[in-house]
Amino acid sequence: APPAYTGNSGQVTTITAWIPTNNYFEIPLVTTRYAELAPTLVKIDVEGHEIGVLEGARGLIVRGRTSFVVEFHPHLVAAYGRSADDLIALFPQGWRTSQLTDDGLVPLASMKDVVPDSRDPNPKLVFDPPLVRE
Repeated sequence: APPAYTGNSGQVTTITAWIPTNNYFEIPLVTTRYAELAPTLVKIDVEGHEIGVLEGARGLIVRGRTSFVVEFHPHLVAAYGRSADDLIALFPQGWRTSQLTDDGLVPLASMKDVVPDSRDPNPKLVFDPPLVRE
């Protein structure tokens, strides 16, 4: 597999991705290290690497202006030696955690409150800073 990061030109970084058919392609992305970047919402679906991605977004979390929707893959997170507690610990006190369901947002006091869905074993979790949705 190629190196993860292959270039950087200002705010745009390219990642060379490899897919099992031995094809490579470059994906441009905007990095979160720039102070002026303040998205309202970030959706994360990275097949078990949720915690690593959120660790990289610590600056956005600390600023407390961005909500996160995370597709949580508990079996893959565990395979990488992490846990749901590691995910929850990334968000400061005062953040609200909810599960996005077919019936809307369901508040969660802990990961034990996640409602299983037989159609999709990967719950969609929403993390809101204190001033969002009030």
